[in-house]
Amino acid sequence: GLTMGDVAVRAGVAKTTLYRRWPSKNELVIDAIASLFDQLEMVDRGSLQADMEGVVTQFADLLARPESQAGLRALFAEGNRDT
Repeated sequence: GLTMGDVAVRAGVAKTTLYRRWPSKNELVIDAIASLFDQLEMVDRGSLQADMEGVVTQFADLLARPESQAGLRALFAEGNRDT
């Protein structure tokens, strides 16, 4: 599973640095997933329907990435522990 220690090592920072910004793993993962929205290209495809389909397709592609999948699994695993 995803740990704050693993994230810190990959980012090249101390765990305390992560915890200053994200008090929990859930918050870190939520921010990471939310940042995917910044990667979406809002292209005028000629109609609202085509524009929406383009955005949904892009977002689905972003969520299908291995790093996104790992984050989602970690988020759901943490959520299951909280219940």
